[in-house]
Amino acid sequence: MSEYLELRDDERAAFYAHHDTLGWFPIPGSEGVFEVTNQIYVSHNERGFRDEEHLIKDTQRMMVIGDSFVWGFNVEQSDRFTERLDSLLPGWANYNLGVSGYGTDQEYLILQRHIQFYQPDVVLLVYCIDNDKLDTTTNFRYRGYYKSYFGKNEFGDLELKGVPVPKGYRYHFNANKGLYSSYLVRLISKRYYELRYPDVKLEKDPTPELLKKMNALSEKNGSRFIVGLQKRDILLENFLQSERIEFLILENEEVFPFAGNHWTPKGHRIVAQRIQDYLE
Repeated sequence: MSEYLELRDDERAAFYAHHDTLGWFPIPGSEGVFEVTNQIYVSHNERGFRDEEHLIKDTQRMMVIGDSFVWGFNVEQSDRFTERLDSLLPGWANYNLGVSGYGTDQEYLILQRHIQFYQPDVVLLVYCIDNDKLDTTTNFRYRGYYKSYFGKNEFGDLELKGVPVPKGYRYHFNANKGLYSSYLVRLISKRYYELRYPDVKLEKDPTPELLKKMNALSEKNGSRFIVGLQKRDILLENFLQSERIEFLILENEEVFPFAGNHWTPKGHRIVAQRIQDYLE
């Protein structure tokens, strides 16, 4: 219980704002220093992504979507695999659209919103085995943030639900630390949200259907859809093979053990090399 009532300065508090559909999204132009185990500089472009300004180049283009592994948790922007690919794949423009904390459902919404702008030759989704299934089966994450989710409608099809997304109590904690300095006030606020906006727990994980939809949307736009698996998962690999969805394994041992097992700079170099080898 106490961890849900802490005044936490996570990346969502530092650089993101509430979003009615996605739950949270980086503030365009936001920048600053962020520290987990390493102190890093974070800067978001005018489209809201942690990257240089996205200018559409007349070359082969790759749109990379994912969570904190793509966003670059605990590493400098220059150390991420997308920046490493700039030198490994000189004939490509690589656009990083990672948002920390996102699940496959939110990444599908990002793909829907931005694929027309980027018109990519390749859409690379980095799937996080550690927590993406949890992300897609609930409307409540990271001790106080709400998100939308995909449930089944009356016809048995996936339908976006939980919109507009309620503004979670974590935003109020972070914006009014003086008011919420009292543990009791934070507890009362949390109880209010639990009653007003109950947690949703889906019985069935929508990930397989979401991946099929992402693949179909990419193909419709003339893009090649590839899933990069952060770790091996035999069941998911078998599913991707059965659906003829391309995938590659990005797992490596170069991680920060005390920062959510995110890739170190060396880990990002390994990932970049595997992506280059796969594409070539």
